[in-house]
Amino acid sequence: MFPSEYTPTGTEQSRFSPADILFKYLAFLPLFIVSLAVCIGGGLLYLRYTTPVYESSVEMLVLSGERNPVYGKQGDIVERALYGPRDINMNNEITKLRNVKVVERAVRKHGFHIQYFMEGSIITRNITGRCPYVLQPVLIRDSSRSYKVKFTGLSREGYFLKEGQEKTRKMGWDDTISVEGSLFKLIPPAPREGLTLNNEVYIGTWMHPEDRATEILKILSIYSANPRTTILSFLLRNDNVNVGKSILNALVQEYILNSVETKNSASDLTVTFIADRLDSLSRELRGIDQWVQDYRDANEVLDVNEQATLNSDRLIA
Repeated sequence: MFPSEYTPTGTEQSRFSPADILFKYLAFLPLFIVSLAVCIGGGLLYLRYTTPVYESSVEMLVLSGERNPVYGKQGDIVERALYGPRDINMNNEITKLRNVKVVERAVRKHGFHIQYFMEGSIITRNITGRCPYVLQPVLIRDSSRSYKVKFTGLSREGYFLKEGQEKTRKMGWDDTISVEGSLFKLIPPAPREGLTLNNEVYIGTWMHPEDRATEILKILSIYSANPRTTILSFLLRNDNVNVGKSILNALVQEYILNSVETKNSASDLTVTFIADRLDSLSRELRGIDQWVQDYRDANEVLDVNEQATLNSDRLIA
């Protein structure tokens, strides 16, 4: 037989005072302190040696852009009265924004395809927008690949170019850097006399703008939060919050410029079509006038004005 479990009665339970319960759990206090210290230490190590990821967001109001030149209101006034304003297809607008060519134009204009990093003993941080030095491409032999330049020991005279793990080469500010056949130049902040020795290790990278645009599209989300509105939300996750904001602002500006250019192209096509049509109608009218004149000459048909003049002369005579 199994031994029966002992269940204390209410009188026995009342013998345990709050102090007894406190001393009972105090026996586990060292284990609790050690667990708390391990959790806090792990969290601090994670924050210290893990690359942070930031979220940048912006919202944009999309308008139809249809305006009546007389009344200054959207769309045709009769059409609006009968059918209401035209709906905007937000999926089409999102597709326009996610076009690689649109993003590539923004990348080229703002130089997002050149990035800067600071190399540490454990972690490498993205310092694009905060690096005082500029990596300028002089000649790109193969634009289908990316290039990386690592430098340190920056001073007024120049810097040290790191080649491999241990090898370094002294460079002047006017020297060009050769990386697998392509040439780059490192531009220091002006004036150079104010530069002090900086032993931090910097990395400058270059990639083709189209490749960088594809990379941006992978971390970019564009969506309509409310289907009843024409507001688009942009969300971008990356390791540099300033670069994220700059990319989103550049994309919005590029979308506006692209919309204006699209409307201008449509207007130019319309004007060209009207001009061609007017020219065609003019040629047709001239042909009809010539045909009428040939018919008159062949059949000796007088013009109405000439016939009226002739009749008047006969009556006078």
